[in-house]
Amino acid sequence: MRSSLLLVFVFLLFCSLISSSLSEKCNPSDKIALLRLKKDFGNPYVLASWDPKTDCCEWYCVKCDEKTNRITQIFVNVGSLPGPIPASIGNLPLLESLSLHKQPEMTGPIPPAIAKLTNLNFLDISYTNISGSVPDFLSTLTKLTYINLSFNNLTGSIPSSLSKLQNLQYLDFGRNKLTGSIPETFGEFKITDFTLFLSHNQLSGRIPTSLGKINFFRFDLSRNKLEGDASFFFGANRKTNLWQVDLSGNLLAFNLSNLGLPESMRYLDLSHNKITGGIPQSWTTLENLSRFNVSYNMLCGQIPVGGVLQTLDYTSYFHNKCLCGSPLPSCKTFRTDSYLTFQKQPEFTGPIQPAIAKLKNLNFLSISWTKVSGQISDFLSEMKKLTFTNLSFSNRYIGSIYPEFTFKTAKPSRLGFDQKQT
Repeated sequence: MRSSLLLVFVFLLFCSLISSSLSEKCNPSDKIALLRLKKDFGNPYVLASWDPKTDCCEWYCVKCDEKTNRITQIFVNVGSLPGPIPASIGNLPLLESLSLHKQPEMTGPIPPAIAKLTNLNFLDISYTNISGSVPDFLSTLTKLTYINLSFNNLTGSIPSSLSKLQNLQYLDFGRNKLTGSIPETFGEFKITDFTLFLSHNQLSGRIPTSLGKINFFRFDLSRNKLEGDASFFFGANRKTNLWQVDLSGNLLAFNLSNLGLPESMRYLDLSHNKITGGIPQSWTTLENLSRFNVSYNMLCGQIPVGGVLQTLDYTSYFHNKCLCGSPLPSCKTFRTDSYLTFQKQPEFTGPIQPAIAKLKNLNFLSISWTKVSGQISDFLSEMKKLTFTNLSFSNRYIGSIYPEFTFKTAKPSRLGFDQKQT
């Protein structure tokens, strides 16, 4: 009787083990590769669910294909993965999506082993401390549709070979330390509604005119050292869904007067350049425009009346050569001695000089992004025509603001003392 019970027990245990084995969906080679990857990362806590005793298709930070049960996605966007990306990342041949996001302890270069992931269509390694260059081998991963390598410490130039990625829809190298020029070959991207972000780098030279051929949805080349013409991006009759353009913080120089914009435009920032001309009348039809900035340029003439152009803040227009009209001071009162501005002059020091009080017709005064110091001068309160005063950003004023200031000046429409010591 005892021997019979023992046989039954052994049989049930065997069936249980067989059932457990058969119920595991995870591909054995994928499981081995993931466990090796976990070990190479130093067994971090964020990968604690990667237990060899459990089904890897049930682990956190991974996803299996529902039909093949092969690992197709790795996404580690929480916790900490310290050190460099291990070469073992390349041991998952059917991986389609790799996201290593917000990993400040991740360092080192992008490993060549990623070139083995020939099925990869989504690559996101952003907000880390990886360094080195943008690898040329990315151009061999021809299924890529999305690349985000932003907010890292990447250096060197942008590989021109990336234009071989004809399925690419989104490319973001923003917030790195990249140098050199934008590759001429980038004009070969054929995808409609392409997105390109290269902002906050150290790119220089002229923007290739070939980029004017691209049907952009969004592009951001801001905060670089780009120069020359960029008018080829614009045109009201272009067949495009262009939604966002940011060229701010460069050295671009072209005439704005006759440039059209598509009705789809919602975000346009051309500030901090050397753009001339005036704001086109046709821009009054842009009803969807919610973000607009042409400040810190060399624009002149009256701001066209209509659309959303008067609903925007004065900071969207200020610090130009002779731009006037709402929301800036009226063109009727604009004179060469009515407008005084000093901006982005880091060597401009000392107090505001009393000689300014001699400008009796002054109605626009802006001294910003300087190292001006001392007390806010009382004589400003005697300037009866002053309607606009901006003494913000990086100035070093001390003391209090004279209470008489707002009473003696002529109904100020803007009085700014932001971002400084008062």
